[in-house]
Amino acid sequence: MDSSQAGAVVDDPLRRRHRPLDEADVNVAGHHLDGQQQQQPQHVFLQTPHLPPAAAGMPRRDRATNFHRAAKPRAAFAYAAIGICYLLMGIFVHQRTNSYPEPKNSDNSLPSEFREKNARRYLEQITSFGPRVSGSEAHVKAEQYILEVIQEINANKLSHNEVEVSIQTVSGGLTVDFVSAGMGEFSSVYQNLKNVIVKVAPPQGANSSLLVNCHYDTVIDSPGAGDDAASCAVMLEMLRVLTHSSVYIMHNIIFLFNGAEENMLQTSMASLQSIPGLPVSERLSI
Repeated sequence: MDSSQAGAVVDDPLRRRHRPLDEADVNVAGHHLDGQQQQQPQHVFLQTPHLPPAAAGMPRRDRATNFHRAAKPRAAFAYAAIGICYLLMGIFVHQRTNSYPEPKNSDNSLPSEFREKNARRYLEQITSFGPRVSGSEAHVKAEQYILEVIQEINANKLSHNEVEVSIQTVSGGLTVDFVSAGMGEFSSVYQNLKNVIVKVAPPQGANSSLLVNCHYDTVIDSPGAGDDAASCAVMLEMLRVLTHSSVYIMHNIIFLFNGAEENMLQTSMASLQSIPGLPVSERLSI
């Protein structure tokens, strides 16, 4: 092999790599690209099944435009459905909020019916004294007010049921077991605490009693509307209804207004030991 042949062999790859493209090379590359373009649209059509068959022959930009146009009505329908749901929810809430029965008072109810206006008045008056810590001035005022309402109800009663009002003064002590909670035992001693007790009894008497309980004392930093003046207000109105009703009750109904429940249930525990009308077998032994 001479030097010209060796140079031709060595230089041939370089000439093929750097030589200008001729028409044959362009045709080969064009056929290769045509093959890729023919496969790519077929792949796109498989990924967009929502396009109609007529769109297969459209340019890609036209197909995308038609797809977005077809999606707009579906989006509008979804937004309209969501808006209708919110509208219906608003109508429902509005109807429920404004469909409560009209509160009863002396103008639209019988004397033997529960009157919300009376209970509201009792609640506002009790809470107007402020926090009613047992033994405080506000606590004493609340006790006097409850007694006044009870005496007024008893004086105006229309039913045949008997009403007995008493003030229970208790002294003693109790021990609460917190051992299971890891806190040991808690002892509490009290003296001259008071409960207001009202017993409503049928004329023929009864051997069993139903106890209804609330407390009008509070913690040091609360007017105690929910804990527990609201219950006291409801019990006062229930007492008024019972004393104005012609219905014969079959059992004694005892209304217990606790004076010191927040102090570790002091008067609550004491009242169950000695409450009038409550059978000894049903009393709590401490």
